[in-house]
Amino acid sequence: MTARLLQLLDESRAAIRRADFAALENLTKAILAAADAPGASTAELAAVKAGAARNTVLLEAAAEGLRAARRRVTDIRAARAGLATYDGRGARQRLEPATPVSLRQRV
Repeated sequence: MTARLLQLLDESRAAIRRADFAALENLTKAILAAADAPGASTAELAAVKAGAARNTVLLEAAAEGLRAARRRVTDIRAARAGLATYDGRGARQRLEPATPVSLRQRV
């Protein structure tokens, strides 16, 4: 039980590092099934706990990376729509992006 569980945790760690969330979903189901098996010693349970904690840190980092990417995409979309700034009186004003100029080559 414990050897299989530790192997699944290692596979999960590799899947998290590859951002293979489809594999992670299947591994999570297997981990939950393996965790229900009885007969682990205290030392084995400590190893499983350490592996799970290690994966938790990786998952939290991956989630933060996804949140940062989402914020960046939102910022880029907002910049595409124009720039918000303030004038000398503190009033907010919006600067629209310049329309692209079409260049033609004359022969």
